[in-house]
Amino acid sequence: MKGKFDCVTFVNVYAPTEESDEDTVDIYDHLQEVCDRIPRYDSKIVPGDYNAKLGKEEAFRSVFGKESLHDETNNNGMRVALFASANKLKAVSTSFPRKNIYKGTWKIPGTNEANQIDHILTPKRWASDMENVRTFRGANSDTDHYVVGATMRQKLAMAAKETSTRARKWNIEQLKDRPTNKRWWR
Repeated sequence: MKGKFDCVTFVNVYAPTEESDEDTVDIYDHLQEVCDRIPRYDSKIVPGDYNAKLGKEEAFRSVFGKESLHDETNNNGMRVALFASANKLKAVSTSFPRKNIYKGTWKIPGTNEANQIDHILTPKRWASDMENVRTFRGANSDTDHYVVGATMRQKLAMAAKETSTRARKWNIEQLKDRPTNKRWWR
């Protein structure tokens, strides 16, 4: 999306679960290649299902917010932390205070418990542009995941319409006027 001061590029992620083999789990090399192709001054927003529990540890305070549902970070969360810190990103989905029932993004099958495994990463520079990130529990999307929505405040430029300049017509009749004629032919 073209913005007033920069462009906004969205890269959607679907990471495998922790039980997957190591080759499948390590999608972050491919994700890094995709992010490297994005122009440097573009704002990258990387939402998706990371299958990562982001904890409240002090070591990750610069990458994760302090409003996470989980206390400890799992292995996929460590991968997210490494990727986010390498790309100067912040998980804004863990930055907004909510009741725990509204933080969960995936309902554990067979229970009423939920995990917060879907996240939105955005550049630290633009993290303050995110006004709100929340889970919509009532949306029926035929999945065990809840819809995660975000409100972002950024001025977007309108597409400029090309204005055609009309060619100025010469007033040939003025050349018949004697004073005008002398002024032009000196």
